[in-house]
Amino acid sequence: MDSRVCQFAWLCILIVLCSVGALFSQNWVMLNYCKERTSFNDQEKLLYPPLEEKFTYRPKSSAGSISNLSLYEQILCASIQGTPNSLEVLNVETKDTLWTFSLAESRGSMSFLVAQTGQLCFAGGQYGKGLYALDKTNGEPVWFKEIGSLYTKHLILDDEQAFILADSLYCIRIGDGSTIWSSDMTFQGTPAVDEKYVYLVGSYKIHILDKTNGEVKWSRPHPERGCAGITVDDQCFYTLSNDSVLAYNKETWDLKWHHVRPGDTLQVNCGNSLAITDDKLCFTIRNDVNGNGQLVTLDKTSGQFIWEHTFQGKYVFAPVIANGVVYVIPAAERALYGFDITTGEQLFYDNTYRYRYQPIVANHMLYAQAGNQIIGFGNTETHVNRTPKSTPEGLGLIVQTYPNPFNATTTIRFTLMEDEQVTLRIYNHLGQEISTLLKEYRAAGEYQVKFDGSDLPSGLYFIDAQAGAVRSLTKCMLIK
Repeated sequence: MDSRVCQFAWLCILIVLCSVGALFSQNWVMLNYCKERTSFNDQEKLLYPPLEEKFTYRPKSSAGSISNLSLYEQILCASIQGTPNSLEVLNVETKDTLWTFSLAESRGSMSFLVAQTGQLCFAGGQYGKGLYALDKTNGEPVWFKEIGSLYTKHLILDDEQAFILADSLYCIRIGDGSTIWSSDMTFQGTPAVDEKYVYLVGSYKIHILDKTNGEVKWSRPHPERGCAGITVDDQCFYTLSNDSVLAYNKETWDLKWHHVRPGDTLQVNCGNSLAITDDKLCFTIRNDVNGNGQLVTLDKTSGQFIWEHTFQGKYVFAPVIANGVVYVIPAAERALYGFDITTGEQLFYDNTYRYRYQPIVANHMLYAQAGNQIIGFGNTETHVNRTPKSTPEGLGLIVQTYPNPFNATTTIRFTLMEDEQVTLRIYNHLGQEISTLLKEYRAAGEYQVKFDGSDLPSGLYFIDAQAGAVRSLTKCMLIK
């Protein structure tokens, strides 16, 4: 064959391959540049508090409030609750609404995370008929797969295929929606996927399936029927039960560590309240022994406790981590927080709007939904005459301890919003009072008190802090 003909043939093949790659180059649904349901944007290196509001958008649709966001490149998809559920797609640079799409026969809380590729986005709704693949330029359906309601059942994209748990667990082709294989699993949930396997929690079991053919490779009893999150990394997969976080070795499938929260109720849900980085794991607690929600951080390798933050009121939406900061929204407060992932120090706070659901980080911006608005935060351009909202308004007492766990001594930091009589007491895990560290009147401000546990045995202790009518109970772990 003539060399020029050969070169032309290879060029044509290359063009085809590039075109296919553009179709299938995708964002992972959990969440916005976060692979394998980790809720960790490891590509984000610029966004860091203090942050300021830079983006506000109110969808044109009047169907209802926004339930979830997804952003890939410059295209932002907003899942909107209503009858029917709908999807509104906009360009974040121009703030132009590109199109809207109504999901036939759906209603209520949509609660579906819209997955995106370079050319397609995928939508489903509560009580809807199934999964739609939509052209991103105009919202026209490319294909439809009738697999039933997709409420909190999110699509996981993986190269040229995708996985979704609907009326069965499906492995489908992204290009046309055809079924590669399916498995008869009908519980609620969203899978996690790595290079070999599909991971699921449901029907009181942890399931591991071969992702090439759907064959069940391993299963183990698990106390949750079908609403426990699961995520994977190179070494382990992680999941939750009502009072525990569990890490399993991916090579042996043996339990590596087990972190138990006696008396607490974890946030076990299909939205996946786990978020992991290279060395840390965050999860949320629906309500602790006092009925308050918490954000907790562990060492991912050992399962050891590092720090926690207690919010007022129960239920905390799933966290997302970017550039060393974990962002989270407590449901009762409806405020947006950011904490240093290593120390637990509060770096960001905003209660200007009534926030809900999981925030996202993409394109060096933090986005959150507040009713029927989308709010975006970016780096502060100037610090002149600006006082960051670093302390929640309306709370009488903020308590943190560091280090935690600790060996011998730890420092208790507390902030008073008003002048108050303050009491700090230490209790052991049996509820017995160990000591009173402080009992005096203090002016509003920030203070530090040292807790010396040199003469105490290793174990769990509680810091009971009271300022006026406000009381906070903080856990700390003494390890010798």
